[in-house]
Amino acid sequence: MTKVLIVTQAPSGGVGRHISNLIDGLNNQFDFFVLYNPEFADESFKNWLREHKNITRITTPYLVREISPNMDIKAINFIYRKIREIKPDVVHLHSSKAGAVGRVAAKLVRAKKVIYTPHAYSFLSKEFSAKKSNFFVFIERVLSRYFTTTTINVSNSEKQAALAKKIDKNEKFIVVPNAIPTKKHDDVQKQRSRLGINDENVFMVGNIARVAEQKNPELFIKVARAVKEKDPSISFFWVGYKEKRLASYDFENGIVNFVGEMVHTDELVSAFDLYFCTSIFEGMSYSLLEAADAGVPVLLSNVEGNNDFADIYTSAQLFELEDKPETIANKIINFKRNKIDKTGQITFSYKAMLSAIKRIYLS
Repeated sequence: MTKVLIVTQAPSGGVGRHISNLIDGLNNQFDFFVLYNPEFADESFKNWLREHKNITRITTPYLVREISPNMDIKAINFIYRKIREIKPDVVHLHSSKAGAVGRVAAKLVRAKKVIYTPHAYSFLSKEFSAKKSNFFVFIERVLSRYFTTTTINVSNSEKQAALAKKIDKNEKFIVVPNAIPTKKHDDVQKQRSRLGINDENVFMVGNIARVAEQKNPELFIKVARAVKEKDPSISFFWVGYKEKRLASYDFENGIVNFVGEMVHTDELVSAFDLYFCTSIFEGMSYSLLEAADAGVPVLLSNVEGNNDFADIYTSAQLFELEDKPETIANKIINFKRNKIDKTGQITFSYKAMLSAIKRIYLS
C-alpha cells in the first residue's frame, strides 16, 4: 500500500479539518502517517485522533509558527529522520511552516514525491510588512522550483496569486477546492441552545474561526456595533480559540459574544441565520463549507479564497473590505428583513476532492 506522510505544524481549524477529511476518505487506499506539533492541535483534531487510533501519529515540539533558526533546524532534522525511517512514497506538507522545513527535509533525503498545500500563502497576509512579504515570496519561489513535485491550491485565486508572484510555472500548480462530506442538519434549535439562544425569533449572525489578525475580528465588531445601533435584537457570535498574540484584545465588548473554542462546529453552524466572514484573505475556508452544507446564507469579504467560495455557493454575497461598517451593517439587516431561507447549494463535492488528490498521489 502506498505510504503517505502528512506533515503540519498546526492541525487546527481548516487545516486540521482538511487533513482529517482527506484521511477519512482515503484511509482504506493509503497508509497514512501524521507528523505534527500537538501544542497547536485544536479540540476537533484531538477528538478525531481519539476516534482513529489506527492512524500512526508522530509528534514533535520543534514545529513552531514563528521563524526560529534553532527550532527550525531541529524540525528539519526530525522530519529528515522520520522520512528515512518511514520511507514514504509521498510526503504531503500542509501550510507555510511545515511546507518550508518539511520540503527542505524531504529534499535532503531525496523523497520520491513532495506535495505542498499552502492553505493560503503567508505573503497574502496584510499583517506582514512589504519587506517580510517579499521574503516569503522569495522562499516560496525557491522551495517550489527546487524542492516540490506539485503544489495543490485549494482555490483558483490562491493559484493566481502564486502565478502573479512568479512562484513557479503554471503546470506545477493544481487547483483542488476543499470540500466536506454532507450531513443532515435536522436539529437547529439544539445547536442554537448550545449558544444560549432558545428563542427561535432571535436572528443569529456568526463566524467560526480562530480569533486572529487574518480573520479580522476588528471589522466584525465594528459592523456588529453598527448593526446593533439600528437593530439591537440581532445577536453576534464568534466561535473559535483566541491566538495568544491577541490576548490583550477586547473580547468583553458587549457587542459580540466571543464564546471560545467549541466542538462539533460542523453541526453548530446550522444555528446561524447568517454566516458573516470578515477575513483579510483565505484559502478555501472549511467553516464556509460547513455553513454551505447547512444551507446557511453567507456574507463574506471579497478577498482571495472567499471569492472562489462565492462562485460555488448559491447563497453567498460579497462585500468589500473598504466598505464602511454601516454599509455592511445594512446588508446584514437586509438579510434579516428578507428572511432568506437556508436553501443554498454548493457545486463541488467531497468525492471530487478525494479523487483529485488520489490521482496526484498516484501519478
